Amino acid sequence: MSAVEAWILLTGVLATVSCALLGAFLVLRKMSLIGDALSHAG
Repeated sequence: MSAVEAWILLTGVLATVSCALLGAFLVLRKMSLIGDALSHAG
């Protein structure tokens, strides 16, 4: 695995974890429609 591939993988993992945490937080705060809007904006 090259350095570029490692950076791509690391970036994808960090984006996945941050989106999962944000989504769970919004659902617990009963703001799931905001999470839905954010996911469609991307």
